[in-house]
Amino acid sequence: MAKWFTEKGATGEVLLERRGKDWFVASPPGDGDIKCMLEDEELVDSSSTEQRVEATVSNFMRGTGGDESFLFLSSPNAEHESEANESESNDRSPTPTPSDSKTSWTSNETWQLKDFRGSGEYVDVEATIDSVFYAKKDTNGVPDIKGELTDDSVLNPVYFIVEDGTTHPYLKEGKRFLFRNVKDHYYKKQAEVQVVISNSTDFIER
Repeated sequence: MAKWFTEKGATGEVLLERRGKDWFVASPPGDGDIKCMLEDEELVDSSSTEQRVEATVSNFMRGTGGDESFLFLSSPNAEHESEANESESNDRSPTPTPSDSKTSWTSNETWQLKDFRGSGEYVDVEATIDSVFYAKKDTNGVPDIKGELTDDSVLNPVYFIVEDGTTHPYLKEGKRFLFRNVKDHYYKKQAEVQVVISNSTDFIER
């Protein structure tokens, strides 16, 4: 039977234990290690090694092939606050993320996802995070994140990766961004066209 914390939007109580700098689910037990990504640091006491918290699931990514799973947790009232502010935020101009302090890549062409073909060009694209397959922040030489992007120009989503060590905002499923200076890349090993996000990429949340 699936645990409550595998359901996006579910709220419940979970016992966390610290391992080094990271938090993992101690109870209820899951299948293998489950690493917690805390969107609100106030959920836990940084001086504790074990703590029971009530939280809401923002996302759950199940590990494959023995890899650890990832559980994204936020404060229980965060979802309600987000809904309450949604109508107000829709009337505002898009809010730049902290990465907008980087160089603006105004010379790039703006593409739709249908234009990506593995050309090696650097372009801008506005797209929605359709899904996130994994997050491997602690594995050197492996993309931090891999998932899929979508927009109105494609029927099938296009792969994206976040290069190892890249600083980026929380790439939550369903969020839409203008990505400035991404690479149109062809990954031969998997025969995939990919949108590559790097430290040269700027993000503007829509």
